[in-house]
Amino acid sequence: MLLEAIIIIVTIFIIAIAFYKQTNPEYKILQVEEGDLTKIPPLISELSPIVIRGFKTPQFWTKDDIAARPRLQQIPLIYKGFEPISLADAATNDSLILPKSPSATAELLALESGVQVWAEHSVIPSFSELWYSRALQIRSKALIGEQGLQETTAFLTFIMPTEEDIQVTLLHKKQFAFCPEDWQSTVPSTWTKANTPLVGEIQFIDIIIRKGSLLALPPHWRWACVTITPESPKKPMVVLLELNHPISTIAAWSTSS
Repeated sequence: MLLEAIIIIVTIFIIAIAFYKQTNPEYKILQVEEGDLTKIPPLISELSPIVIRGFKTPQFWTKDDIAARPRLQQIPLIYKGFEPISLADAATNDSLILPKSPSATAELLALESGVQVWAEHSVIPSFSELWYSRALQIRSKALIGEQGLQETTAFLTFIMPTEEDIQVTLLHKKQFAFCPEDWQSTVPSTWTKANTPLVGEIQFIDIIIRKGSLLALPPHWRWACVTITPESPKKPMVVLLELNHPISTIAAWSTSS
């Protein structure tokens, strides 16, 4: 009986993961007004990106916030292959170019800046009507500077600017085969035939996310955010939230393994 029960449970999980990996290839953007995150759950089944407008952005993870908090300034930005970078320098020196990838201390910065606590008390409760709401967990990252392509595996991934408006580039899973071999932390608009011969076949969209708005992404998209004006020396300040349940966690593990 125990073996049969284990087989049934494993089978259910495999089926659930298979359904979880289903995607919607259409570049259709949904919108929610008045910053009401409780309106998101009914839209989840459409598997399309959702823009939440009119959201009251918390006053954290801004350059002024960093300048006023010595404890936060003491946490360095750490990138693979680079010397640690002072957060204070990164926030004040517009000529300092940062790698286009999340810092290894992005989660620690989210915790120290208050992003993680805010997300736990403001985002998760908005999904209380879901029957699996008690199993939801959220991970936060505080990002600074342009961010190259990253792949989403969470149940929902939220991208929120805290200062300047940002432009977010989206690629659906269907386009992944056309991407360069080393696509991580790159921006699609910079690709040429030199690094991907089928560059002309790649379809992506750019969305402007203004301060006071959030972008919610279903799993299996790739995204990159840049400043709204690429020529601007200002670095975007971005909060990244990954909302997971057990199925999305297992699916992410199976995708990366």
